[in-house]
Amino acid sequence: MKIPFELLNGLAVVDAEAAGHAGRFVVDTGCSLTSLDTDWAAQRGIAADSPITAHGSGSFAASLAITSLRVGELTIGEQQVVLMPLGGVAKTFGFPIDGIIGYDILSRGIVDINFRERTISFSPGEKVRQADEGHVIPVDLTNRIPIATATIVTTPGVELTARLAIDLGSARIAVRLLGPCVDTHREALEALELTPGEFGTGVGGGIEGQLCRFAEVRAGELTIPSPSAAITRSSAGALGLDLFDGTIGVAVFHDRRLILDYARNRLIVAS
Repeated sequence: MKIPFELLNGLAVVDAEAAGHAGRFVVDTGCSLTSLDTDWAAQRGIAADSPITAHGSGSFAASLAITSLRVGELTIGEQQVVLMPLGGVAKTFGFPIDGIIGYDILSRGIVDINFRERTISFSPGEKVRQADEGHVIPVDLTNRIPIATATIVTTPGVELTARLAIDLGSARIAVRLLGPCVDTHREALEALELTPGEFGTGVGGGIEGQLCRFAEVRAGELTIPSPSAAITRSSAGALGLDLFDGTIGVAVFHDRRLILDYARNRLIVAS
């Protein structure tokens, strides 16, 4: 099953349905539970159930709900989703975001995201063909987000180890490092040429930080030469939960295929 997507300001956006209503959904490996915009859901009769506190670039009030979902030919009769305010993120990126497709959908078999063709293939229960295999990245999915142990070469001869989430919701900058990791490796990072700038934005608002460039980042069999990078000492929202040390963003994969093989705790980056 192949479905087309658009690449809008760095994000993969697909047409999907919730409770039979069509919407525009961002595909986000950094989202642990599929989500809907609070206002969009309310206007379509999707009722909020249990209130929760959710975490993004900040902490904010959200709710759980049960609804049906459809992505291409993949149909789910009852799916728990998070209702959260996505209007601020949509305004920042410049297009409507009605929902976010997260781990609970992306973990249903093999998901092949082809950034060159702008298509996503869902193959429940199928194996990745040998011919498709590329650079394998082992990942930890304990927190429903793919997290890889990576080596960051800040400058030639200086290496740091970090747990980096593979986050397709992280646009524009290739690699980001968060507060605790930045504090631990302060000396090595302050030796870089740092420029004040926006670290990123998400549900909860924008985050200021410092922009730089690393010499190289290695995650599993994937090597990323000279990636754009950003660091922040902020501990707001999910940044202070110590789930991971930073992110590898969608920009790394824009000319490649990213194959999600969650059943085998791995991602594959193919040409």
